[in-house]
Amino acid sequence: MAEPAGLHRPRMGVSAVERQRIRKHALVSAGFDLFGTRGIAAVTIEEVCRNAKLNKRYFYESFESIDALATAVVNKTLRDLGTGLIPHVLAGGMANPRPAVDYFVRTVMSDPRLARLLFVEVDTGGLAHQRKRFIDLAVDLWTGADPKMPNDPRQREVVRMGAYGYGGACREIIIATLNGKLNFTVDEVVDHLTKLLEKLVAQQIS
Repeated sequence: MAEPAGLHRPRMGVSAVERQRIRKHALVSAGFDLFGTRGIAAVTIEEVCRNAKLNKRYFYESFESIDALATAVVNKTLRDLGTGLIPHVLAGGMANPRPAVDYFVRTVMSDPRLARLLFVEVDTGGLAHQRKRFIDLAVDLWTGADPKMPNDPRQREVVRMGAYGYGGACREIIIATLNGKLNFTVDEVVDHLTKLLEKLVAQQIS
């Protein structure tokens, strides 16, 4: 079927496709802000549209529900975090995990919205499956990007097992610190989690 004439005609130099991409980006940004501040269950489509400064009809242009937007927000968050983390994993690897730990801890703890999305909201509603995906991605990123991973398949599995346990420890320590249940500075959290990972790796590959 032929498209209506002018459907993709640029408006002031911006095509219809690009305008839709810009609107979708605005909705995802608004979702990140609202979900990370108040929680997904407390946010309405109307509030997302107000935050994004868009008419409600544009929401349904890109998303069919709040859960669909939430999935897009989490996917983008994980993608951005992973992209930023890879160079730090490669810089230190297993021999020196501090660059990767430092980047991850400071990035998450510098923005409570990010911490809430990754550590709280993924445990609820339609995003419950994302918690497992987040841990899987973190382990795959760490073990896949490090060129110094053991060659022996069994040793590699032992390291991966430790990485899963370490991921859980990071999550709980960061949450407890942000909630005031632990009284540590960001530098202290980085130091503690770096030493914890160094000990874990040393035990597993010795």
